[in-house]
Formats: sequence, C-alpha cells, structure tokens
Amino acid sequence: MDKKGALKLSYRILILATILVFIAGTYNIISFISGLTGSAISPILNKDEATGDWSIIFNGNPMNKGFLDISLSFEITVLDVTGQVVATNSTTLLMRVGSSQTLSLSLEIPSEMVPEGNIEEARGLLEMKMSIRELGGLLGLTQIMRVGSGVQ
Repeated sequence: MDKKGALKLSYRILILATILVFIAGTYNIISFISGLTGSAISPILNKDEATGDWSIIFNGNPMNKGFLDISLSFEITVLDVTGQVVATNSTTLLMRVGSSQTLSLSLEIPSEMVPEGNIEEARGLLEMKMSIRELGGLLGLTQIMRVGSGVQ
C-alpha cells in the first residue's frame, strides 16, 4: 500500500471512529436524561418571618443510567426586572456509571425584592441552567429554562 492509500484508509477509520463516539455519547446522554425523569428536582419555598427574606431550596437525586461517567452542572439564578442578579448558586457533580448523588442548591432572596412580602407578586426572572458533559467535555448538552413575570 502506498502513502496515498494509507492516508485514505486512515481518514476513513478516523471518520468512522468519530461517528461511533458521537452515537455512543448521544445514547449515553439520552439514557441519563431519561433517568432524570424519575428523580425530579423539586423546589421548596420558605419565608423567614423575622426578616421577611425568602429562601428557595432545590433538591434532587439524579441517577446515571448510562454507560459513561457524566459531569452534571446545575446553576440557578434569580434576576430582578432590570436583569441584575439578586441571588445565584451552582454546583457540579461527577456522576459515575450506575450511581446517584444528592443535589441541593439554596438561594436567599432579600425581603426588599418581594413586594409586600408576597412572593407570587414578585417581578423578576428565575433562570435554571443544566449542563451535561461526558468524555472529558468532548460531548455535551446545555439546557436553559427561564421563568419570569414583569420582565421583557
């Protein structure tokens, strides 16, 4: 085999390996996401009666049902109507194959950000960002969800 033939063969092998890694990684991410549906991340809302401050605690117990380790990053941010950050918190978990880990994030919202102490009438934005990475960050998925009222 001459150099040109060897180069073509190497190129085809590299393309095939890339496609296989992409398929395996995509399958692993889908397996992980399907495991999240059974372990919802639920919020708990509390009010400190003495100060009027609010706290939001997000708890969950995600499980990695895939066949590759996954890095899960979760970030929660509360913004006011002008887009200024009121509170933020984040964490990153390394999810080994077949394992589950406890996820807990808390945010403190000052009473001056909540009109008349009624959290339902507060204006602003809650942003949740979840990033799933695998194969040393080679493959990944990022989902951002924004829920708000009174924000353009």
